[in-house]
Amino acid sequence: MVRQWVRQWAGFTVAVVLTGFSPAQAAEATVPQATQAERAMQRQALAKFLTPANYDLALHPATDQTHWRQVLWSMTLLQPTDIPAQQVLTQLLDLALTPNPGADLQPTLVQALKTGAALYTHPVQPNTRDSYRFVRDKLQALLAVSRNPGLVSLALATLARDPDAPDLSPWLPGLKTRLPLWFLDTGLRTTIEDLELPAAPLPPLVDLLRQQVTSLPSLYLLCRRDRSIPCLALLKDGQGHFYRSGEGVWHINLLARSIYPLAWNFNSGETPQGLLRLEGTILRTPQEFRAFGQFPSVKVFLPNEPGAMQFLPGVAATTPIDLGIYRSLWPLSWQNYRPVEQSFWAGKLGRSLIRIHGSGENPELFYPQPIDLPNPTIGCIGALEHYSPDGQLQQADLPRLLNAWNELQPGGMTGYLWLIEVPDPQGTNQPVNIQEIEPVLPT
Repeated sequence: MVRQWVRQWAGFTVAVVLTGFSPAQAAEATVPQATQAERAMQRQALAKFLTPANYDLALHPATDQTHWRQVLWSMTLLQPTDIPAQQVLTQLLDLALTPNPGADLQPTLVQALKTGAALYTHPVQPNTRDSYRFVRDKLQALLAVSRNPGLVSLALATLARDPDAPDLSPWLPGLKTRLPLWFLDTGLRTTIEDLELPAAPLPPLVDLLRQQVTSLPSLYLLCRRDRSIPCLALLKDGQGHFYRSGEGVWHINLLARSIYPLAWNFNSGETPQGLLRLEGTILRTPQEFRAFGQFPSVKVFLPNEPGAMQFLPGVAATTPIDLGIYRSLWPLSWQNYRPVEQSFWAGKLGRSLIRIHGSGENPELFYPQPIDLPNPTIGCIGALEHYSPDGQLQQADLPRLLNAWNELQPGGMTGYLWLIEVPDPQGTNQPVNIQEIEPVLPT
């Protein structure tokens, strides 16, 4: 079934063709949930969870996963710095230090570690980091005593992103002794390898830009190592030509940063580098507006992730993909470049449900001042979607992607995503720009 979906705002009409879905609701040029008043009410609703009564572990044991998921999510978004908030996070992190925390505690402890990591290493306001410096001490204590591979891996990956943390290499020998089968745990193994293996130079970018898996279109996402810097997105058709508009090579910025400062090998961590499959879109309901915005999300699949019709060209998705097959999809010069194996191992670890989507959340939850950037996601790829205080759409980049893809492939969205990190040798802290890439684009 092919439906044409039309949205209109600011005097422009955007038509997006979707395949396999029922007709979408009419677009809203003004979205009530995006108004300043509604966003203030949302903040108040989140703040209701941040009270001493809700922090009381006697009233709400850490095994009450539903309660603590909401409390810790509210802490992540609102970033309270009051003493009761610091105390309850300390108590939860202390539970992670016990010799054998039960499986019923694990979800709450993992979420507490994620929240602590966000408050300490991704603070919206600088004083938040000072209030949660104890998180670093707790993470180091966890490295010294824990026998839980998942918690150890999370602590290692968080500390690796802390510019003030000491060198982690002295911790690794003792950790491997305490966890002698560490290499059998894919999450812990890949975390340690990321710390131990030397960084390799980027292979020739021109080879990757020329690569064709099939005659399907491809989306290239060229990022910096610092994922708070947006990535440059380019489109290539099935014949190997980069899509051009009236202004030259078509491009937009997307953000591959997670709310949580976690690596690619964690659920809700940053989007992994590598080759991923694009297959279809999902219409979003008004109830999903804050999380996903009002435009269809693009479905992204990792190798061996259930749900895709196929990852390899012409091969059913139920056919397993091994590392050798995955490497063969890359140019010869890239096949031994370890960072692009992230998507393969992320699929082995069970990561899933990566999407390219907008966001109806208030940007003030993520940025200390107004800024022309997409909101961070929870492990997905974010597209800019900004609203005025009265809820009117000001800018949205996801329709630009959907419309450009429809020019290349009318009536559907099936192809590939190449996501890589491009070095910033000048240390500009600026995104990869089109002028930097145009000289190596295939003609």
